[in-house]
Amino acid sequence: MLSTIQHLLSAPGSMRETIDDQLSSFFKRQKQRREIRSQEIRKYNELELEPAVISDEAEAALIQVQTPQTEEAAGEELEGEKLERREAEERELEEVRIFKKYNKLEQARMSDEAAIAAVQIEAEEREEAAGNQLERENREWREAEEREVDEMRNALIRNLTIGSRVTVLGCSRNEGDAVVKTHYTGVDKNCITVEHDDKSLFENIDPMNAKLFDRAKQEDAVSIKYADVLSKRRKWNQCEREHILASHAMNYGMFLWRGLRDDETGKGLFAKDPAAAMNKNEVFDNDAEHSQYIHLTKRPDIAISYSAAFSCGSAPWRIAQIDLSTLDVESIHDVSNGAGLNSEAAEFAKSHEIVLVHEHIPLRAVTVHTIKPDFSVPKHIIVEDPFARYMEKLKGDEKIWSNIRRWRREKLESILKTECASYPTPNNASQYSTHLLLMARLVSESAITNNDMSTMSKKILCHGALFNHDRVMIY
Repeated sequence: MLSTIQHLLSAPGSMRETIDDQLSSFFKRQKQRREIRSQEIRKYNELELEPAVISDEAEAALIQVQTPQTEEAAGEELEGEKLERREAEERELEEVRIFKKYNKLEQARMSDEAAIAAVQIEAEEREEAAGNQLERENREWREAEEREVDEMRNALIRNLTIGSRVTVLGCSRNEGDAVVKTHYTGVDKNCITVEHDDKSLFENIDPMNAKLFDRAKQEDAVSIKYADVLSKRRKWNQCEREHILASHAMNYGMFLWRGLRDDETGKGLFAKDPAAAMNKNEVFDNDAEHSQYIHLTKRPDIAISYSAAFSCGSAPWRIAQIDLSTLDVESIHDVSNGAGLNSEAAEFAKSHEIVLVHEHIPLRAVTVHTIKPDFSVPKHIIVEDPFARYMEKLKGDEKIWSNIRRWRREKLESILKTECASYPTPNNASQYSTHLLLMARLVSESAITNNDMSTMSKKILCHGALFNHDRVMIY
């Protein structure tokens, strides 16, 4: 019985109705057993009362007949039945107690499972409701976003009139290289058709990828960029010119010189054969009449000697003074030290302090001077190699050297005036630029007296000497 109860209680999926049915059946069987025991007890009591009814004689006779062994056996049998009944009752009571205990445990377990199941169901319902709410919100958000995007597309399409130029993202190679041809194309009627300058047609273009080309705005942007580039270029050119002037002032004295031939007007100087490709040694060959270089010298007296040799009869000698700061640095080839030349060419280049300029010298770089010395030099004298004797004689002509100093000083003053116009006048706490100081010093070296110097060069030198004395003395 106990095992049956435990089996029922432990059986999975057992329900309260099944347990109640089993309990009802169990109690019915207990009632039947109690009734059977009651009947047995009544029979037993009747057997005990029956000897009182019997007459004394019969009782005496019965007692005499029964032997002591029979009475003892009957007593033992009766005691055994009582013991069995007590044990049966105890077992039944134990079964009932166990059944009630397990019934309570099963009811508690079922109650806990029901509570847990209810909590789970409630959580699932809340989760499902939250998921549904989130899905509705996402759907509404997507729909609102799609409506907003469609409105934006329609607004853009209205702004992109037929024939307007656009730049298409992912298609255009240049800004404004496409023309709007058709509106409201595509499945949703929210696209455009464009034609590029190469006549290629693109349909179903998203208007959000088409940027209206604003030519006026582009022109403004180009103008701004151009102004910025121009400003930077001017600053760079100014800085480059400062360094060029400072370098030439220290090395070349700012000028190169050339004695002009009769066929040279001085309105710019040109190489005899700009397309030639002679090396520098070939340029000094006597047979090389045509080259890509123009021969200049650092010494004005040498230029005068060649001018005298090139002049015809009593015609004045013409000397070209070339401003180095106006020439392209890369076109200037200084060979006055003879570097890179063979011995004969090097000797000539060093004695004449030759500087070669490639192809062309512009008019703005050339200043032509004319002189007529007190003595004449026959044209053939250079051919007979009286160069050294002629140069010695030229040194004694103070009139020529006075003119040379004046030419140098006047040109330096002109350059200095132009340069100073590009710079603000320094105050007492600042100083003039290095290239201005160097040129002012060259003016001073070309002047014989203080009256030969301009007010500007005096001011620069005084200012520089006062506030930057060491620096001026170095140069």
